[in-house]
Formats: sequence, structure tokens, C-alpha cells
Amino acid sequence: MIVFLLLFLGNGIRAMAFPAMGSADQFSSDLNPPIDWYALSSGLNGICNAIAIHENEVYAGGLFTLAGGVAVNNIARWDGSTWSALDNGLNGECTSLAVSDEGELYAGGNFTIAGSIEAKRIARWDGSSWSALGDGLNGLCRAIAVSGSDLYVGGDFFKAGEVSAKRVAKWDGNNWSSLGSGFTNGAISCNAIAVAGTDVFVGGEFIWAGDVSAHYIAKWDGVNWSPLGNGFNNVCYSLVYSGNTLYAGGAFTSAGDVWTNYIAQWDGNHWSKVGTQSLSGHCNALAASESGEIYAGGWFGIISNEYFNHIAKWDGNTWTMLGTGLDDYCYAIAISGNQVYAGGWFTAAGGNDAHYIATWGEPVVSSGEPVVSGPEEISVYPNPGKPGLFRINYLSAGIEEVRIIAIDMSGQVLTEQNYQVNAGSQLLEIDLSCVPAGVYMLHIAGKSNFITQIIVID
Repeated sequence: MIVFLLLFLGNGIRAMAFPAMGSADQFSSDLNPPIDWYALSSGLNGICNAIAIHENEVYAGGLFTLAGGVAVNNIARWDGSTWSALDNGLNGECTSLAVSDEGELYAGGNFTIAGSIEAKRIARWDGSSWSALGDGLNGLCRAIAVSGSDLYVGGDFFKAGEVSAKRVAKWDGNNWSSLGSGFTNGAISCNAIAVAGTDVFVGGEFIWAGDVSAHYIAKWDGVNWSPLGNGFNNVCYSLVYSGNTLYAGGAFTSAGDVWTNYIAQWDGNHWSKVGTQSLSGHCNALAASESGEIYAGGWFGIISNEYFNHIAKWDGNTWTMLGTGLDDYCYAIAISGNQVYAGGWFTAAGGNDAHYIATWGEPVVSSGEPVVSGPEEISVYPNPGKPGLFRINYLSAGIEEVRIIAIDMSGQVLTEQNYQVNAGSQLLEIDLSCVPAGVYMLHIAGKSNFITQIIVID
């Protein structure tokens, strides 16, 4: 059985056909659009410090006034195809974001106004308007983590609302409270928070948590602070909990008694290296996929003599590159399904323009369906045509590989042709002289454009 889908694209109708599920697996991998780095429209005009995702909406926070050409103030929303403002945004830099299960967005930073209301350094966006969290914080908010109805925040503050809360605090939906006596004895900041059940892991620039010696990382169990072994020898910038393991990144080179070089893992009892390879610079961002893969971003350019360019993936056994990476520092990573979003100080991802934010994976529209190029980018002729050469006009945005695959209606790949093309309009060909009369699919996939075109050979 063949399923036909008519797509109304631009000034024409494009038909696509797919075999029934029984034969789809024969060629489904060939039909996937290319996995690569993609810009989110024209991106941002300033640094991206934080990214949070809820369903198909991606929120970016930082220090910028434009997102895809749209006027915004330090925070913006990407729906898969366009950027939009969140009311009047924030009147200062946004340094942290988190989303609740209900879709409420929490933003922290160095602002005092959110939209048109007073909101001191932390605010909540409900999808249509901003609201304050009590009297807010009296210093910069660097980290936010949501756990059920509780919100944990960390930063440079020593007061949350009217409560003394040194560098870390909890909001229960109505009131602020401290986590014990917080970080004392010259603590500078709380930079990262990860929650696992009733345990709250906190990393930053401190050496005491409450009255407990805890070097740059500690755990709050709801009642008491405790160290994680001997901690680190320098600042912790990022945390993520995945499975039964806590991953930490920062400026440190040792965790406990183990030489780790900027990233380490805690199994509940001991610190260890993440693989045998080592990062060459600070790890500023960590995120975990649903399948347990760990993504790390930061200042590093090399992992054990291999170039990784500021972002890498750990699969439990090895570190791998994400294409050619980013051209400058990565400060934020968030994951939605198979899409990885990165933010930072970069202006190129995978060698292409991507200003301060980019996605690794498939380009998607807000519905979650792959973007399909319109007739103006790709055309196939003759169609219908006799057995022989079929030509494809392909508009390329830059140097890229283009793959053309001919498939019959049972899902069998008949032939394919690969091209390396430059920017501009390209004339490509595929030889179908040995293909008998019938209806076929021609799948054309490049970085700039991709589509599956029905062709008829008569």
C-alpha cells in the first residue's frame, strides 16, 4: 500500500509518497534530512547565556536586543520557525532559565523589571504575562532548578524576599526560604543546581556549606548540608544528573583525589573521570538526553589532542564531535528529543553563520515536522520523462554535499548519486536509463534543502 501526501508549497503542489509501515524501514534512514548544525533564523545580536525548552518552544536568555530581526529585551522565544518577544522582556541581562512541567518559564539574571512589573532578578512567565516571585533577590541569580512545586535558585545574593539566604534559596510558590545557613565564610556564588529526588546538588565558588567544609560542591538533603568527597580544586560552573550519576563541569582539574580536567562524575560515593580523554578548558554547560547521553559545552577546543571546538557528546564510552562544532565559547545547552540547542558567544556553528544560538540535528518547524523546501529551491525535470538522465536544479547556500536517491514504491533503493557543490544554483543529474516505466520517488537531501519528489517514467 502506498500513502500519498499532497503538500501545498509556495506557488505549486508537491506530492510525496511513502510505502506502508511494513516496508518503510528499508529506506527510512535514507529519507532523513541531514543531521548538522542549523541557525535559528538570523539568531541573536548578543550573547546567549541560557536555554530552556517546553514542548516545541525554545526560550533563549542573555544580553541581546534582537532575535531573528525581532526587537526583544534579553529574552526571546523560538517556535521552530520564528522568533517572538515575551512582552517587554527584561531590563537587564538574563543568566538562567528553567521551565516547570506545566510550562511556566522562570528567568533569572541581573534585571529589576520583567515586562512592565518590578521583579528583582527573578521572574515567572506564564505564556502571556510576567509576575514577580515575592520581593525577589538582592543579587544576581545564576542558576534555577525546578522540582515539582519547588523552585531552587542560586547566585550572588544573600537575601531572598525578606529571608536571609546566602547564595541559595527555595521558592515554594508563595514564600522564600533558606537552605540551612547557605554558603558561608567568604562564599562568592552558587553557579549550578541539579535536583535528584529529595537531594539538591549545588556547585559554585564556595568552600563551606552551612558549617560543613565542602569545596565548590555540596548536597542539601532537605535538612543538612554534606560534602561530596573532597570536592574540587576550583570553581564548579555546571551540573546535570542522569541515571544514578551526577556530572559536574567547571574550572577544576581534580575531583577528590582524581585528576579529571574540567569534568567529573559522582556515583554517590566516589569521583571519577568521564572517560580516559580530557577537556582542554573550562566546562560551562552540561545537559543530558533522555537516553543518557551527556553533552558538554565550554571553553575547550581539544579533547585529548582531537579538535572538538567547544561542544562534545559523551555516550558512556567515548567522546564524539558534533560536526565541526562552534567557533567560540558555549555557555548553554538544552535538548529536546534528538535536537540539541547550544547558546554562547559564537557566531558560527558547523562552519556556517549562526549568531549566538544554533541547533544540532534536523531542521524543524513548529509542528515538529521536517522542513521541506519549496519549488523555488529544487525542481526536477523532465517529469514525466523517458528512461535516461533526470536533472535537478538545486539552490545551495554554501559548500555542501547533496545526495540524490531513487526509490521505488516498495521502498527499494534503485540508485543514488552524491555531489559536492558550491554556493548558488546547481544543475545536478541522476541516471535512470535502466529504470522501467512506473512511478518512483526521488529523494534529494542537502544541508540547504531537501525534499522527496514523485517522478513518473513513461
